[in-house]
Amino acid sequence: MHSHDLLDALAHHDDRAEEAILAARQNPVVLRSVFARYLVDAAEAPGQNLRDYPALRLVAMLMAEWRAKEACRPLMQILRSDLRHLDRVWGEQLVECGPRLVAAVFDGEVEPIFGFIRDPGCAEPLRANMFRTLTMLALKDRLACDDVASFLRYFAAVEARSAGPALWLGWAQAIAALGREDLALSVRNAYDRGLLDADFYPRALFEAHLQLACDEGPAWFTQQIENQIEVDTLKVFRLYLKH
Repeated sequence: MHSHDLLDALAHHDDRAEEAILAARQNPVVLRSVFARYLVDAAEAPGQNLRDYPALRLVAMLMAEWRAKEACRPLMQILRSDLRHLDRVWGEQLVECGPRLVAAVFDGEVEPIFGFIRDPGCAEPLRANMFRTLTMLALKDRLACDDVASFLRYFAAVEARSAGPALWLGWAQAIAALGREDLALSVRNAYDRGLLDADFYPRALFEAHLQLACDEGPAWFTQQIENQIEVDTLKVFRLYLKH
């Protein structure tokens, strides 16, 4: 299948896309460069023009499946677009799967992820879920846990005044998943100050997650499908996208 035809097929949600996914898997070496160019072009387009890149979702998933590091920067730039524009091409799975895809194509430079979380111009749900990206990478030894912990400590000290509830939630869940007892007091203080929504993420649940991480290590977190870096594009397509 020619690359142009393949991209056209990946824009659909039927058998054409499934056939294109299977065809792409047969020729990843060539298609990585084609898909990387597609992502770069989408990243450089004004947000409202993302609709001109209807294959974006499956292209990003295939690049994540192939652990294509060259996809990391353009993907993160795309995720900086207005959430309304992203929703038109990505749908409701974006907030959950976007940060997971970033973890899969991570290129070794963590500062862009830190910068994304700090940037109030990015959509808060995506910023919050980037804490999960950091957690996944740290628990897979692709980032030093102490470097992530330093950023979590920085967040509580510097970003506290401007952070919304979703960010505080992502922050607290990262501390629990990493088993950072040294940062647990900061989370308890955030509950006391009303910064964390105790109805949505009860204090007792935080303590339980923290204890699980301390007792069982990373397995309790990484075994959950939404926290796994490995991406099976065809499986995701058949379960959630095909109609």
